[in-house]
Amino acid sequence: MKLNNELANRIKDDFNSLAPGTKGAFSYPEFNQHEVESLLNELHIKFPTIFSKPDTYYDQAVNVIITHPKNR
Repeated sequence: MKLNNELANRIKDDFNSLAPGTKGAFSYPEFNQHEVESLLNELHIKFPTIFSKPDTYYDQAVNVIITHPKNR
């Protein structure tokens, strides 16, 4: 899979925007949702304590919970 750098940077920025020990819900509707789901699934497999398994809701956008661990 070719990595979408803009999407990867947005996910990284969202992770960095969280204070340690907190979590947030994010979606990326401006990107191709198949790419979003694929990348987030890969991140969930590699980092299951940080990235929840992505889910698709009624609005058809892929959503994910990102957790910023306290000790990093």
